[in-house]
Amino acid sequence: MEPKAVRLFDARQEARAWRGQGRYASALGLYRAILGRFRDDERTRLDIADTLLEAGRRKEGQEVLQAAGLHLVASGRPLLAMVALHKLRASGAGGEELAATLATTYAAGSERLASMAARPVPSDPTAEFGPLPPAPGEEPDSEAAAEAALAAATDFSAHGRYPAHLHAVPFFSELDVPSFGAVVESARALEPDPGTVLAQQGERGDSFYFVAWGRLRVTSVMQGSLRELARLHENSLFGEMALLSDRPRVATVEAAESAMLIEIDRQALEAATAKAPGVKVALDRFARERLIRNLLATSPLFTPFSKDQQAELLRRFEGLEIDPEVAVIEQDRPGAGLYVVLSGELEVSARPPDGSAPVRLGALGTGDIFGEMSILGDQPTSATVRATSPTTLLFLAKDYVQRLRAAIPEVDAYFTQVAAQRSSDNRQHFGASGLPDVVIDLDDSEPVLI
Repeated sequence: MEPKAVRLFDARQEARAWRGQGRYASALGLYRAILGRFRDDERTRLDIADTLLEAGRRKEGQEVLQAAGLHLVASGRPLLAMVALHKLRASGAGGEELAATLATTYAAGSERLASMAARPVPSDPTAEFGPLPPAPGEEPDSEAAAEAALAAATDFSAHGRYPAHLHAVPFFSELDVPSFGAVVESARALEPDPGTVLAQQGERGDSFYFVAWGRLRVTSVMQGSLRELARLHENSLFGEMALLSDRPRVATVEAAESAMLIEIDRQALEAATAKAPGVKVALDRFARERLIRNLLATSPLFTPFSKDQQAELLRRFEGLEIDPEVAVIEQDRPGAGLYVVLSGELEVSARPPDGSAPVRLGALGTGDIFGEMSILGDQPTSATVRATSPTTLLFLAKDYVQRLRAAIPEVDAYFTQVAAQRSSDNRQHFGASGLPDVVIDLDDSEPVLI
């Protein structure tokens, strides 16, 4: 009876099991067989390096990591190159050449970066590998196994020519060379086991992640039931919205299989900024772009428009930076226009009709829209909106908002719906005879923030 063919995933699992048993030479032989079948399976090169290091062959392991890292940079897989760099440094090597090459290739201003570059396709873990080699009765010669594995892992002859142009890396390619190096040095490489939760719905985010390899599952509890929203694969980025906006995560992300991630947390960003001030400039730009992109995809104000129309509408907005305790809107003043919160928090309050102390009506955060109610009613504002933290807003003048309402029925319907909801909210606070119907500038819609 012929041996049963297995998947690439199963072959990797078998090699990992042999490593766990200390059978390093056998594991190296199986990894060589995987590379023979899948010549561009870059993950296996890193597995070989790990196995050599576990077997006490530091020099050979470092040699594989250095060569594989430079190959990954040139072939368009920078996240895996970062993983190789972290492994190299963890083994005691400096990795200066790899770090410098990675930064100059993928940092802002690199001539190699282009939006239309081809992206390498990772190996499919469900692809057929073939029959597993039988487990050897005796462990093969470790010296010969190490030399053969080193030769296989550093042989890139089957790869062909490297691409002339490469894809930029979100956030990283916003950084200049010194800032790039500082962030990579401060980041962490993680290898979560299947089932590990990386982001938990309802918790505040303190990190964001890049998927260097593997597959992750995104789920959310909606109306009492668990729903799967998405699958994340190599080159995916997640978690940045909750970190940048300091809002709770609205979905859970867990590893569906073994994976490798690059994690950047607040502490890493602070450490990198201390070494390279350019990190803060790039982070602010990155945060604004990501928040705007999320806003365009989720806010009812923007969804009626095509992408070109959204871009044109955005050009009409003015960016505002607001310090804490500054009132953006004051009660009983004319409404100036529409505000969209990109980041930060604001408090909404109003004085009751009897002239008593102002009552807190609610809070505003990333994705919320305010100011539209006084525009709809064409009367003085009936609430005060004050920043409670450093806040970034987008502002659209009143005249342009009214033109939008007249031209786009969906936008007008959205404002009308918000007005009705706000009237109900105000009655709950002050009673039916309290504030006028067109008052409060809250929007209950939440952006999708993982």
